[in-house]
Amino acid sequence: PPAFVLTVEHDALHDDGVAYADALRAAGVPVRYVDVPGHVHGSLSLPGARAIVEAADLIVAQLLGA
Repeated sequence: PPAFVLTVEHDALHDDGVAYADALRAAGVPVRYVDVPGHVHGSLSLPGARAIVEAADLIVAQLLGA
């Protein structure tokens, strides 16, 4: 099935997320990859940051199949 991978710029797991998206693509999996610049791990729980609100909207759209 298609995959959605989201990373944030300042996260210890950022490079792992990029590598995961690349590995999925190499295996022929359709991947939608989003990197949110300027944010840290856990930013999705911070209210009001525009880039994170937009990222949360992308996650919801992906879950809803939009």
